[in-house]
Formats: sequence, C-alpha cells, structure tokens
Amino acid sequence: MVIAIDRESGDWQPVLDGLNHPHSVRVLNEDYITIADTGHGRALLVHLKDRKGTIETQVSADTNWLQDCCYDYQHDRWFLVDGKNSRVDLRTGTAGGRKR
Repeated sequence: MVIAIDRESGDWQPVLDGLNHPHSVRVLNEDYITIADTGHGRALLVHLKDRKGTIETQVSADTNWLQDCCYDYQHDRWFLVDGKNSRVDLRTGTAGGRKR
C-alpha cells in the first residue's frame, strides 16, 4: 500500500492499495507518480487526485521481482530493473510497449 501522511497531525490515509511490496515511489509532478509493484512485476503510472491514486498505465516487466522503475516523461521511456534476473529493460512509450 502507498499512503499519504499529514505532516502536522501524523494522520495517514491510503492512496493506492492492492500492491505487492511496492518500491521506488517517484513523483513526476503534482498529478502523477510512478511505483514499482515489485511482487507483481509491473511498473505503474499513477494519477493522483484528491489524495487518491488511480492506475493509468501498467507495464509488465516479465519478472516476479521488479526492484525499481522510472518513467522519463521527457524522453517517453521506462527504465525497469529486474531484481530476479539481474537485468535492466528499457521500454519506449507511456505503455512501455516498445522494447529498446
């Protein structure tokens, strides 16, 4: 689960659940984050609205342990780090459909 924590009160609320060992939460801008849903082997592009996340794109990394992921929106490509098979996979396009 990814949560949002109020810095003043310490209160928290879920932003996105149903994930398996999430890693590498990265903020792209005020509306989008990326997350490695590690155990499910997928990279997620998540749209944020009112402190709730909606999966907009998911990219399968063809592994059962995606250690890290990053979407470079300026160059329209994903970096997927497969911790199970010791490899880095580069994909182009938001949906990650084209391998490089």
